[in-house]
Amino acid sequence: MREALSRNGIDGSSLVLEITEHSLLHDEPQIHEAITAVNEAGLEIAVDDFGTGYSALAYLRLFAVHRLKLDISFVAALADADGVAASTVRAIISVAHAHGLVVTAEGVEHRWQAELLRAMGCDHAQGYWFGHPVPA
Repeated sequence: MREALSRNGIDGSSLVLEITEHSLLHDEPQIHEAITAVNEAGLEIAVDDFGTGYSALAYLRLFAVHRLKLDISFVAALADADGVAASTVRAIISVAHAHGLVVTAEGVEHRWQAELLRAMGCDHAQGYWFGHPVPA
């Protein structure tokens, strides 16, 4: 990885590597080694699809990750009248911030979602509200 960054003149700090939450649930030495190597190359690590598996908050402390990406299913559920999803999202953002993580909400499709997430303290958001995918 370091060789590829060097060969292409890319500063590792300009990249974020996303790892699915599921991959962190297997507390294996090679996962720790890979995360350490990524961190040493200067990249940040984001836990993608947070909340879709067996969310183990302990790994937020065990692994050197920098960001948490809140799964689209939580954002979509913000419309539920009972308020449970909003309470859950607020709690996840709070826990992530307590661990020093930056939070990005995935799947924001409406202005009201973006405004609510901002009011909850969510750091970043992505989704169709901001733009549709374009060819590279």
